[in-house]
Amino acid sequence: MDFSEFFSPSVYLKGYDTHLPVWHILSHLNTILSQYPLGTIASVIPEEVDLQNSSEIYIEKGVVVEKFTTIKGPCVICKGSTIRQSAYVREGSFIGPGSMIGHSTEVKGSFLFEGVQAAHFAYIGDSIVGKNALLGAGVVFANVRLDKKEIHLEGKPTGRKKLGAILGDFSQIGCNSVINPGSFLKKHSKFPPLSCIKSSYASY
Repeated sequence: MDFSEFFSPSVYLKGYDTHLPVWHILSHLNTILSQYPLGTIASVIPEEVDLQNSSEIYIEKGVVVEKFTTIKGPCVICKGSTIRQSAYVREGSFIGPGSMIGHSTEVKGSFLFEGVQAAHFAYIGDSIVGKNALLGAGVVFANVRLDKKEIHLEGKPTGRKKLGAILGDFSQIGCNSVINPGSFLKKHSKFPPLSCIKSSYASY
């Protein structure tokens, strides 16, 4: 599970040791977020947007945020991104440059590299999504086992009860697909619509 199997080096992983297992990015999220000027809103935000814990939110110049979205800090939204109407960006999220968080899409406790497209009705929880990954409408990153037990990878404990997917750069997931907890999908992965995805790394 080498970092390079999933992602290219990125300036946005400030201070992260890429020799660690890739899911450790999630444990490093608060450190990454804290390196930005939280409490700074550099884009024009409509009055109808609900900014919660705004002192912990950083929105760069050049971000489009549409009406009736909810954004909860701490989080970082980078330049060129669009947060469409009724989206929900929750605490602990990093939205990389040029990304699309679409209508009724929810992101929680996740790291999105640049150019991620999640345009319609997606859920991304406790996950890492690679550069230019494309999620079809209704894609769900399940992040908790049904029995609520710790998630294991290749039989080894991760120390996490919440762990969604690790989705590599340039991957594509078809509409209405579900990615099971702890699924690690390498660069350029492609799955058709209505897939139920479980990687060989995950063990139950």
